[in-house]
Amino acid sequence: MLLNVLSNYARFAIAIVCTVILTPIAIRELGSDAFGLWTLVLCVSGYLELFDMGLTAAAMRATARMAAEDGQGKRRIVNTLLVVALAVAPLVLLAGAAASWWLMSDPGRADPAIPLIIGSVSLRVVMILPLGVLMGALFGEHRIWLVNALRGGSIAVFTVAALVGLNWGGGLLWLGGSYALIYTLEYVAYGVAARCLIPWFRFEPRQFDRETLRELIGFCVSHSTANASNVILMRTDPLIVSSFLSLGAVALYAVPMRIAEQLFALSKQMINVFSPLFAQLHGGGRAAAVRAAYLTCAKFSFGMMVGVLVPAVYYAGEALQFWIGDEFVESRGVLIVLLIAAMLRTLQESSASALVMTGRHGFVARTSAWSAIANIALSLILVGPWGILGVAMATLLSVAVFGVLVTTAAACHAYLIKPTEFVVRVLLPVVLPGGVQWLALALLDRLFDPTQLLELAVVGAVSLAAFVITVRYAALTVEERMVVQRWLAAARRRWEGFTCLGKTQIETTQGEKTPGGVENKPSTRICKESC
Repeated sequence: MLLNVLSNYARFAIAIVCTVILTPIAIRELGSDAFGLWTLVLCVSGYLELFDMGLTAAAMRATARMAAEDGQGKRRIVNTLLVVALAVAPLVLLAGAAASWWLMSDPGRADPAIPLIIGSVSLRVVMILPLGVLMGALFGEHRIWLVNALRGGSIAVFTVAALVGLNWGGGLLWLGGSYALIYTLEYVAYGVAARCLIPWFRFEPRQFDRETLRELIGFCVSHSTANASNVILMRTDPLIVSSFLSLGAVALYAVPMRIAEQLFALSKQMINVFSPLFAQLHGGGRAAAVRAAYLTCAKFSFGMMVGVLVPAVYYAGEALQFWIGDEFVESRGVLIVLLIAAMLRTLQESSASALVMTGRHGFVARTSAWSAIANIALSLILVGPWGILGVAMATLLSVAVFGVLVTTAAACHAYLIKPTEFVVRVLLPVVLPGGVQWLALALLDRLFDPTQLLELAVVGAVSLAAFVITVRYAALTVEERMVVQRWLAAARRRWEGFTCLGKTQIETTQGEKTPGGVENKPSTRICKESC
């Protein structure tokens, strides 16, 4: 668990650095309108990936729930899902053609590169549908660290390729082609890793089993519905903005949306690690352990989100100004609203992950669908009077109602957690650290008055350190402190093991007389150092 969590955050750090570097350069080289069009292309890519239909999650959940020695059963499930993915993949090309026609139908969005870009993105999704099943199997086998290593590498390579192409004047066509190629190779690597590292896996289409598919189809439909709702929640907003406003407005909305998504991804890393654990504990009939894991996941993912949210809200306008430019300062209100929505989504995602992995996927699917419908309806109502701020408010309201008041309340009911207990154990522990962090920001801002993005990052890091220290001494229970101490001790032992690797020392024992009067001979032995 610790290795997987640390690898998740290492990948997240790579993604943050690459986003910070690439976004302003892309906006400068492409222009606001072309960057808005690229945002729409990414939205279309997200919609095409919905053809996964929950197959990746089903592979992860099934392999995590089953006993380690049941290789035959896991092989049957994975091969069944692979056959379904291969059968569905050609439909992606039809959907991609429809999306390309829609983008080209509006003269304001038409670009000669769009058909080629959408075509390459569609081919990428065709490839990743079956390979995504193998990625799910790696997740279920708790090899999340490997998935993160491959994902982090692909993000870094794409960023370098995009920077080189934009510098050479490649434009949208280069950006779309490199995006499709590099992220396709990433999924090919998942397939190779699954074949080499999962001992029970072999691709055998003859193991397709209709009965197994019938058992999995309920989960797949529910998960795909919930996933589609989440995509609609975050990817439909730019489409609505482009339909009612302009591509320039899409760019103004896309940057705050990207920041909120990246910060939400911070808490999502921990939730992703807990997902197979929920399934494993539930499969073993350990209800009390599931309850404890849910509270732990919700507390630490929400606390982590608050720790990064406070400086992001405090310096929302300055961050946009120093990072992108003065013309994006008007997106400050949109950024603050989307950041609050991302904080509430953390509670929603923790609850939904636990419910889905413990057999309540139908409820999560229905709730997510209603949330998506509410988001679209509210966006259509509010985009007229309030513009892009109204679209952001629609996202916040739908997440607050269906994500927190419905989904989180259902999780508390399912795991016998009283509302007061949830508030005391999950929400209240971050109030004092968040207040201390805000005061630290106010003091640092008065003392240093940051005028550059790097200075903002340093001030934010110092305030985050104040948050973490306050959490350490004021928000952790005795048991949690003991766990942290054990983790730190284990990390220290590993570090000492690295530093003294290969070192030896000579120990010589003096001769001693035994009770029978026989003297032992002095001996010399070589032993490793104490670590």
